[in-house]
Amino acid sequence: MPIVIDYLHESERVMYRLLQKFKPGDRINGKVIRLEDQYRGLYIVEIFGQWMTAKSEKILSIGEEITFEVISGSPLPGLKIVEQVKKQDRNVNILISCGIEPSLKNLNLLKVYIEDGGYVQKDELIRYFKRQNEL
Repeated sequence: MPIVIDYLHESERVMYRLLQKFKPGDRINGKVIRLEDQYRGLYIVEIFGQWMTAKSEKILSIGEEITFEVISGSPLPGLKIVEQVKKQDRNVNILISCGIEPSLKNLNLLKVYIEDGGYVQKDELIRYFKRQNEL
């Protein structure tokens, strides 16, 4: 799943020029600095000492080290997560233990389920997610 880069700030323009020097398939290491917008999956990521806004459908953890692969994009190059060293939180662990992908959508569904008083039992949770995905 590609990460979409938003080049709004000057440091991001510098990063864009830097990324143009890489070719598709090259790997770059980065670090998640902070969560910018949980509902849209926006993060601040540091690569080569530059901060940029990145969008990811995968859950990223603050301080997480990530290896990105440069992918072709038009007009901007893109980055794809190749490897994550993830610190998993409780809700991510719950989803994984039920065999449910820990995406932003599923984490938000789990949050609603728990807030509505749902029991965190594997069978009940799986039935809930099946019903939600059928809607």
